[in-house]
Amino acid sequence: MWCFFYEPERLPRSYVKWISSLANIDDRIVVALRAIRMKRWSYVYGISPNPNPVALLSQDLGYPAQWGDPKSLPAHGGYAASAVWEALGLRGRGSVGGLPCEIVHGSVTGGSCSANAAIRGLHAFLEAVALYLPVHVLPILIRRPRKLLNFQAVLDTLLGILRSASFLSAFVTSFWGAVCLTRTLVVARALPRISHDFYDGPYGCIMAGSLACGNSIWIESGRRRGEIAFRNAPSRYSAWLIPMDVRLHPTRPKRSASTEEKCGCVWSRTNCTPDPRTTINLYSQISQPK
Repeated sequence: MWCFFYEPERLPRSYVKWISSLANIDDRIVVALRAIRMKRWSYVYGISPNPNPVALLSQDLGYPAQWGDPKSLPAHGGYAASAVWEALGLRGRGSVGGLPCEIVHGSVTGGSCSANAAIRGLHAFLEAVALYLPVHVLPILIRRPRKLLNFQAVLDTLLGILRSASFLSAFVTSFWGAVCLTRTLVVARALPRISHDFYDGPYGCIMAGSLACGNSIWIESGRRRGEIAFRNAPSRYSAWLIPMDVRLHPTRPKRSASTEEKCGCVWSRTNCTPDPRTTINLYSQISQPK
């Protein structure tokens, strides 16, 4: 998830497209997050790209452009932030700085963090059911239609569909929940002196959300966890090993993630030979029942 926001070129295009569809995040928010990382957006110094994509987003959502302008927004929390929000006519954010939740959530729920996470999670669940239903049912209809007469077999299939859909729903819900808990509800309120350049930066709310959503994998069965691990291991390893090699060997050309994906292997540090030990260890750890 962290790479999706900041370095999507490390990931397969299909994965980036799938996350974009599932997360339903406005592209202008993603542009602002990357600008914060590149020091081109700062609440402390009041700078932003020109034109400011978030100010345009704020206007499109029916809010004043100042709600998306770091020059007008408080960089820190506390009483000073409350005074700024009162002057801007925004209620409910209290003594917290940074972008208002109304802008971050987009057109989903307005300023309610809990409703935002719940609605996005429900939307992801329904999308996942629509995705997994034909995947599980069509092979049965084509190859073993008599299996549909077995109540236990039908029940197991439906439970598998609901379990996989719950995994994706929890993935989205936990990500948004961690983001809002970090930048608005808990951490930013408890530590108001830390600027929102950090909370909205790459090691703030996005890092918290990326760490939290990964735990949703434990909803899946042990067999499914193993399948997901084997299917995603090459791209996940490449996302970490490519920048590591570039830092250690600046003159070495970058290895493309698409090449690794075609090889279907886990890269070793010296060549493109699969390392079976790391793959087997990864499978054994993830596929163990909780």
